[in-house]
Amino acid sequence: MDLTRSDRYIMLAEDDADEREFFQEALESLGVEFRLEIFRNGMELVTALNQCTALECYPDIVFLDLNMPILNGWETLKEIRAEEQFKDVPIIAILTTSNSENDKRAAFEKGADAFISKPTSFDSLKVLIAKALNTDWAGKVKNMDDFIIRP
Repeated sequence: MDLTRSDRYIMLAEDDADEREFFQEALESLGVEFRLEIFRNGMELVTALNQCTALECYPDIVFLDLNMPILNGWETLKEIRAEEQFKDVPIIAILTTSNSENDKRAAFEKGADAFISKPTSFDSLKVLIAKALNTDWAGKVKNMDDFIIRP
């Protein structure tokens, strides 16, 4: 995704209000045009996706938190990947405080396109978001070597 593109549509599923604000501020500080839709849990995100009837409402990229109430990131990822129309939507950055190799492997195997451990600094978050937005997900070959996005 080209950071100079002005028509990107980003979905974020994150239950923590401070984390949502941190993410939005980091995205805004990149100086790019975007439309951000924020969901407090995976169920809200899945419901919104299932209401899409045209390609225009499909997001360019989805950021998921793993630990959310109602429908967590793992369950959300599974539900999205089960729908044929969403198989090419990049589910990027399974955002989590976990740095577990098991979580990374599980996210890869369940169909996530990338894994990001939540950074503690604003600048690191900006770098991670920019890397995710600048990746050509359609042409990317998935392998564990470049699955983890680092600042």
